[in-house]
Amino acid sequence: MQVKANLDYKNVSFLMEFVTASGRLKGRKHTQLNPLLHSRAARAVKLARSMALMPYEMQSGDEPADGGASSMRLRQFAAAQAAQQQQQRQGSDKRGRRGPREQAERAAPAGA
Repeated sequence: MQVKANLDYKNVSFLMEFVTASGRLKGRKHTQLNPLLHSRAARAVKLARSMALMPYEMQSGDEPADGGASSMRLRQFAAAQAAQQQQQRQGSDKRGRRGPREQAERAAPAGA
């Protein structure tokens, strides 16, 4: 697993591998990271939490009965992240504004 290359606070889906279903950081024995990488992973998780990309803790009723990591809260965050990425690909923000490329395309006729 390429931990060093993917270890970024913006890569929330990758950072979720280092967090338990209740929202706590997993230990080094569980993640099998060396001390330096574990420290960097913890720092990235903390930064993502402070920037509201990840939750600080999961709600108590979020985990399914089998105790798996696919809780409702994780699915909500994945759906929100996918919607945000799709919106960025479309080039418009929440208020319907268009980016510079779309504005230039609208200003110039397609046939000219």
